[in-house]
Amino acid sequence: MEDTITCPIAHGEGNFQTTDLFPLSSFIEHDQVALTYIRPDGSPANGEYPVNPNGSILDIAGICNEQGNVLGLMPHPENHIHA
Repeated sequence: MEDTITCPIAHGEGNFQTTDLFPLSSFIEHDQVALTYIRPDGSPANGEYPVNPNGSILDIAGICNEQGNVLGLMPHPENHIHA
């Protein structure tokens, strides 16, 4: 996905972290970084609040599995569809 989307957020405590078992390099190598926080002009957030609201490493907002059919994300689009 190359388009910029606007998505509500409802977090401040959780953020993307990696472990020795699941290193960041593996997510990058397998093209599993699905969503990142960016500035309105499309430039990286560089970890800066409020553009990257939770300090997630590499501004990661969402990842997917290697097959690309499972997505996990920190923003909460469901907060935007319910009155």
